[in-house]
Amino acid sequence: MPLVAFAAPIHKETDAQKLQKLYGTPVDPLKDCKFTVDGSKLTITAGKGDHDLAVEAKILDAPLVLKEIEGDFSMVVKVSGDFPKRAKGATEKRSLVFYGAGLLVWEDENNYVRLERA
Repeated sequence: MPLVAFAAPIHKETDAQKLQKLYGTPVDPLKDCKFTVDGSKLTITAGKGDHDLAVEAKILDAPLVLKEIEGDFSMVVKVSGDFPKRAKGATEKRSLVFYGAGLLVWEDENNYVRLERA
């Protein structure tokens, strides 16, 4: 009797699939940011444009990774990297420059908590 072997293709998880599974959905309103997953570490590299999360001014173009959560949860966030010593990037449009990164817990634009390193 002849033997028949079947080979199933090996499915390698893409970076986008890994990001979605571990952290959630990346949001890049200005389409100039990079989301990188290395093991259990997520790095978001912002592009050169202005990236604001100023809910009170209705400007929501910061890069985010969103994941819907129900019930109790715990979260560990580490923000690392260098922030400029002096504000660079002031323009005619904006006289103040803010650098920040952290955790956003969001219900809607009127109900949220921001915990940031700034």
